[in-house]
Amino acid sequence: MKRKIPIILITVILSSCSTGMGIHKKDFSPIENTFKASFNNKSYFTKGRNYNHQTRILSAFELFDLNADVIHFHFDTNNKLVLTIKDSLGVKSEAFNGKFKRKGYYEVFIRKYKKEIPPFIPIIYGIRHIKRLRIGLTKENDLVIDYKWEDYGSIFILAGGSGGRYRSHYKQIPTEQ
Repeated sequence: MKRKIPIILITVILSSCSTGMGIHKKDFSPIENTFKASFNNKSYFTKGRNYNHQTRILSAFELFDLNADVIHFHFDTNNKLVLTIKDSLGVKSEAFNGKFKRKGYYEVFIRKYKKEIPPFIPIIYGIRHIKRLRIGLTKENDLVIDYKWEDYGSIFILAGGSGGRYRSHYKQIPTEQ
């Protein structure tokens, strides 16, 4: 038994080297508020349960009415994420509130509605609609968006809902100088 404890501790320590986005630290580059770049709207790689299709940046941010091939990312002076989209109708900018996290990514909640009675253990009533995006970079300066959602509801012992999570990678497009 004494030999198993150090092996278990080493395993736990070595397996917890993650960024909260499902990417190892060696492959991850932190995003900063001075970041500016353009990315392809369609992903080249998506990983998640039952999600092996191409995803779009505009769909993740619920900008369904816009259609563009390239999306420009930057942060304003208030640390809001600003997406600039150029399509056939012109140029449009959308700003999103979020926070820079210690692990190196930027977190945006597109939706965050939660009501639980009593709090923490909703045995009488509970509803939850959450859509969270974590945005980071790889060492190759590709954009990574970790997309997680929860739609859940309960009344007494009856409950139902769905949720999921996937991670998409988007190629950076070099800017003309």
